Amino acid sequence: MQNDVKNDVQPTMIESIATLLQSLVTVSKSKGRSKVDIGRWDVSKGYPDPLYDDEAPNTMLTPKQASAVLARFCQSVIDSGYKPASKLTTSQHALTLTHTLTSGKNQGNKVPVFAYGLNKVRRDARRVLKADARAAGLVKAQAEGGAWFAVGVTNKDGTGKAFPSEKKARNAWANMTFGADWYKTDKEARKSQASVSRGTYVAFDENTVITSDTVFTSDEALIAAAQKLGSKASTVRGAKTFLARHFS
Repeated sequence: MQNDVKNDVQPTMIESIATLLQSLVTVSKSKGRSKVDIGRWDVSKGYPDPLYDDEAPNTMLTPKQASAVLARFCQSVIDSGYKPASKLTTSQHALTLTHTLTSGKNQGNKVPVFAYGLNKVRRDARRVLKADARAAGLVKAQAEGGAWFAVGVTNKDGTGKAFPSEKKARNAWANMTFGADWYKTDKEARKSQASVSRGTYVAFDENTVITSDTVFTSDEALIAAAQKLGSKASTVRGAKTFLARHFS
């Protein structure tokens, strides 16, 4: 039982997960204690992740282990708050449950509840991991001389978007300028056209990041951040007082 994520014609992640779930149900109902191949999947978390390393061994599970994985996946989907999965079980019947999407670009399509919900859990978890990795990268970059900025690449509020490396800043500019397939033609030449610089960013909480394309001292960055939020402070003390009130 192997997933086909490396074939030329790749199924969607939801389809791959649906195939995995069917494999898990089949294994969980098999007799004996022998381990069965379910393909290259990491099933150690609350959601599955395909293993793209060709040298990685396929995952082998006993019926008892497959049942435990199914139960964990099922609970993850229920805990996510995905309403169509509120009464989800680990049975074969659960794999046949569908839900019609009521919004988004795929509105009107029917999707398998278990696989769709599990893909949503996976996507949300990966988004958090990506955000955490970016935050750690920015802290490291700041300590080494400043985060990277590319002229024209901004956050939704118009402030310069900070990147943990020059490469990421250039890639973001190329993506913005030439589109998602920018790397397929003259990749390095296109990246070289980006105008990049290093600067300071100040993060106040998980939802607010003030950035600048000018290198500031720590004190100047604090004052600039406060002024960006509407403060008239011109001293560090005044900026700190304003920011404490603003985020209280």
